[in-house]
Amino acid sequence: MDLKSIYKKANTDHFAVPQFNVYNLEIIRGVVKGAEQEKAPVILGTSERAAKSIGMEEIVALVSMYKKKGLPVFLNLDHSSHIEEAKRAIDLGYDSVHFDGSEYEYEENVRMCRDIVSYARRKRVLVEGEIEKVGKGSLTNEEIALKFIKETGVNLLAVNINNLHGIVGKEGNPPLDINQLKKIKDKMKDEFLVLHGGSGISDEDIREAITSGIVKINVATELRMIFLKVLKEVFAKSEENDIIYQYPSLVMPSIQKLVQDKLKLFKTYEYAR
Repeated sequence: MDLKSIYKKANTDHFAVPQFNVYNLEIIRGVVKGAEQEKAPVILGTSERAAKSIGMEEIVALVSMYKKKGLPVFLNLDHSSHIEEAKRAIDLGYDSVHFDGSEYEYEENVRMCRDIVSYARRKRVLVEGEIEKVGKGSLTNEEIALKFIKETGVNLLAVNINNLHGIVGKEGNPPLDINQLKKIKDKMKDEFLVLHGGSGISDEDIREAITSGIVKINVATELRMIFLKVLKEVFAKSEENDIIYQYPSLVMPSIQKLVQDKLKLFKTYEYAR
């Protein structure tokens, strides 16, 4: 299935597709292995910085290889704030791009999003937009959200409902404003809504958010934390040169477990039914 069809099914059957932000081959392989085990789709997300580090051409080729094997693995450019970078990702074969125009004035954000959407449609690439900076400023207003989607034509909208990037404090992040999410969804029955900052949100809030209309959830911080924790433990125990060959097989199981846990929490397995 293509990504848009999966979102449609998620919207109807109340599950969410996870986007895992990736930074190197070990994390990519761990994410894909987890998806393969659960027989569920995943999105590999690359920030502009990560895309430059990994190489856009390289990761597109890698995802293409996974697709040829029959794995539902997709690729998204995350938080792009440059039109040319978004268009380059589209040209190279990304499945979707997230244009984050939240730092611009509303009218400029609309203009830039509209430009990218027009360009992306020629290659059947999806575009995700953002109005308010996630974790900052006011919550997403349902009327403005509907207006923004109509004026830009974006396929997905990242909403600000008290979610934050990262994990804040020992007590975890503040609860989501599920009532505001429901107001947004009531205005846009068939539109696709995205939740950023999935690492610090309680399981209960995740479940309620999915029931209330979220079809995509981004996870980044937890992935980085687990990778770095295991990596430090591995290198602290050995000074052997061979560890450079051994550490991938020691790190990837932890990544895979996190991915499988999230896929179960998000009920992404519903995609196959």
